[in-house]
Amino acid sequence: MKKVLFMACALVAGFALTSCDSDRLTPTGDTTKLWVAGEDDSNLLGYINGSGKMVIPADYQTAYNFSCGWALVKEDGEVMYIDANGKPAKNLPEADTYYSYFYYNMVTFKIDGLQGKWDNNFKEVIPAEYKSIGINTDAGLMWFTEDGKEYGFINEKGKQVIEPKFDYCSSFEDGICVVGVNKTVDSQTEMRYGVIDTKGEYLISPQKKEIYNMGEGRIAFYNSTTKKWGIWDKNGNEILPATYDDINAISCGLALVEKNSKYGYIDKNGNEVIAPRYAGAMDFVENLAWIQKSSDSRIELIDKNGESIMRLKEEEYPQGTFHNGLATIYNSDDKETRYINKNNETIYKWESNSGASAPARRPSLREIGLREIAGTPKAVLYIDRLHGMGLTQEGEIVYKD
Repeated sequence: MKKVLFMACALVAGFALTSCDSDRLTPTGDTTKLWVAGEDDSNLLGYINGSGKMVIPADYQTAYNFSCGWALVKEDGEVMYIDANGKPAKNLPEADTYYSYFYYNMVTFKIDGLQGKWDNNFKEVIPAEYKSIGINTDAGLMWFTEDGKEYGFINEKGKQVIEPKFDYCSSFEDGICVVGVNKTVDSQTEMRYGVIDTKGEYLISPQKKEIYNMGEGRIAFYNSTTKKWGIWDKNGNEILPATYDDINAISCGLALVEKNSKYGYIDKNGNEVIAPRYAGAMDFVENLAWIQKSSDSRIELIDKNGESIMRLKEEEYPQGTFHNGLATIYNSDDKETRYINKNNETIYKWESNSGASAPARRPSLREIGLREIAGTPKAVLYIDRLHGMGLTQEGEIVYKD
């Protein structure tokens, strides 16, 4: 059976974060240590613990991973947040849209087409006054737009810190943020990209090169002439010439790269830790990464030295990266999904009749990691081409074909 490695948005396990530690995006962490799982002959979802025991019954049509102590679920058509005991949040305010994940103890909500923020006690901290508002970040700053055209930044109390003057922005990470401004040249409007600090001052002035924040003080830049990617530091000093066909965000100290349709890993200084030699690969998460040596070989788990930790069966595909020590594996022959630990021991398994788990496919680097799409003021966590949609870090659908 020919198979290819993939990056699937596993509906049974929520969205897979690509940071080395999930605390990077949700700093209070998933202290619940619970995982989404189903039961045989049922399309409903519940939650298991690390021993594989179903501790929150499979009663939900939709279920997401926990963040900051809460999980978004849908039961009998009603959307709610539940705690680690399966109890719904009390006095949850009404909203038109509830979002999936907390970031730095804040979650987005939407009323009458406008967005605001609640804290993790569901107390309103930022009123629903914005057309769009980004995730809270390590800098305590969120981008916002009131007209959908110009973007600025507010702090966790809703106070404007940087005035809306950008035509594009991503989210702050490690104290820096990629922004864009339109410039008209010879009657043609072009986006120029730069990097700002938390005061809104430019560290890298706007220029024509496409760039994005890799994390750890590194900026990936694109050379449109050679069609290659390289690395700057946060001040625009070249760390790595434009060498690779693609470079992903840094995760667990390493960035996934592509060269000549092969995948490998580099450190933040551009040194090749694992030379591009794989037909498919995922980011390192919890210091482990899924790779595939050739398009018809079994999928393997490697450590940061490139040593193989385990090999899956021929018909098995990972449905995402490890999360709190467990990973979801899908068997395309028996339609069975199982959770495994890092010793490849099965913790829990169930037969899926819902079609929620899809066969594997090879990823593009742009489908992996916290990448920004140029011209879109959203930090996209995952591009699901199978279903023709793009999802933000909040779980919001950015576009759908």
